[in-house]
Amino acid sequence: MRIPHVAVALVSVHHNALEGVPINPKKTTDLLCVLDNVFLVLSGIYMAFMVYTMSMFQWEVPVIAKIILLGLMLLVAGSRVLLVGLKNRKVWIGAAICIVYGGVFLVSDNSNFLFLAACTIGYLEMDYRKIIRTYLISVGTALFIVVIAALVGWVENIAVEKNGHTRYSVGTIYPTDFASLVLFLLLYLWVALKKIPDCMLLVLPI
Repeated sequence: MRIPHVAVALVSVHHNALEGVPINPKKTTDLLCVLDNVFLVLSGIYMAFMVYTMSMFQWEVPVIAKIILLGLMLLVAGSRVLLVGLKNRKVWIGAAICIVYGGVFLVSDNSNFLFLAACTIGYLEMDYRKIIRTYLISVGTALFIVVIAALVGWVENIAVEKNGHTRYSVGTIYPTDFASLVLFLLLYLWVALKKIPDCMLLVLPI
């Protein structure tokens, strides 16, 4: 099985790093690629879940499912940090940002800040194009399902009257939720097509 081999390789890399033994660059790169894909899948699930929370679906997601997802994301993110290297300045900058997220979580009791912290660390030194593809696929698919559910009547399509105009939520809780989801999908699609440098992602919150 692939996962046990990955786990053994990670323990080996960690042990070698602590002992000061040179690490095979190829093995490190291969393992980092595997962890990248695993983290992208986990973060994609989180993104889709966020769309779900903005929709009219009434199914309650168990708290234990959120805890397991967060735990897996933190585990993979921490493993990536070991491979990226603690000497990397970006790791410490990311750690500082995570501390801020942690403080906000303690004040607001909003678990989304913990997921943001996991993403901040987990996306370090990752190809930004992979992150964009994950966002477009997960959010785009989730929003498509919500829209279809609203059009066929599976969930309520709320109509809001304002200034003589009617706006529809199209399966989301508020019309502005639907508008913001579409807006950011278009922004990320524009970034993907224009091949904008990853530093520009700072202005596009995930």
